[in-house]
Amino acid sequence: MVITFTGNIIYDSCLNDENGLYTLEDNSIDISIYDPPFNAKKDYGVYKDNLKEKDYIKFMMTVLEECKRISRRGVGVYVDSWRFKLFWQLIFPDAFPIIIKKRCHTFANKINLLTKFHVILTNAYALNIKPKSTDIWDVTVITDGYICKEKRYDHPAQTGKEPILKFLRLFSEEGETVLEPFIGSGSIIECCVQLNRNWFGYELNEDYRSIIEGRIKDMELMVNNKNMVNSLF
Repeated sequence: MVITFTGNIIYDSCLNDENGLYTLEDNSIDISIYDPPFNAKKDYGVYKDNLKEKDYIKFMMTVLEECKRISRRGVGVYVDSWRFKLFWQLIFPDAFPIIIKKRCHTFANKINLLTKFHVILTNAYALNIKPKSTDIWDVTVITDGYICKEKRYDHPAQTGKEPILKFLRLFSEEGETVLEPFIGSGSIIECCVQLNRNWFGYELNEDYRSIIEGRIKDMELMVNNKNMVNSLF
């Protein structure tokens, strides 16, 4: 089967046998970036996110190893503070962490311990700078409440766009192809459209198709209008 890497979504598991990650050639994608399910028992419709811990770790390690094989420049995995330790110690130990300071934060429990950071674990190198240690980004991360103004969609785990946009600007170039194995509500795909990156990926639940396609259409219209205005000056 010939798979188109330019703006193509396969509505199936990224590990399916017919056209999943296993079937893609080595170094056939420029870079991968994804926000995985965290085994937090959230209801994604066709996927309940409630695996045994050992099965979840095996699942995440399999996806990561396939993305490493397929992506010539490297992989970025977006995790929250709750899953950071597990991913860095057991799943992606050869990564360096980009610490994302949350301008919008939520209270983790009744004694007011703040969940103030998210992390992108990556084995990629920025195009113009080569990080030698942990980097820290001060960006907005979408959360509950009204402080963060990013539009919310009917999905149990929406990825914030600002850290993804920064990652793509640093680690990829216009016209390159980005792989996302867990598309969800389409935040990362929308970022790719905004920054003129090609994209390709998987989403298990086709019920999210209308949300994803709506976000793509709206961003394409915004980008085209911006380009039209710029061409006048």
